[in-house]
Amino acid sequence: MHLLLGSDALRLVAAGRRCVQDDFDAWEELSRSTDFTEGGVTVA
Repeated sequence: MHLLLGSDALRLVAAGRRCVQDDFDAWEELSRSTDFTEGGVTVA
């Protein structure tokens, strides 16, 4: 659990989380394309 105290803390943490989510979104297709398949079945 995280307790953010103050609007500055809330703004900074929210901005950081948006940046991480943007990275996830940008690389999702490539990341999924590296899944190992065994007999045509994706092992995740």
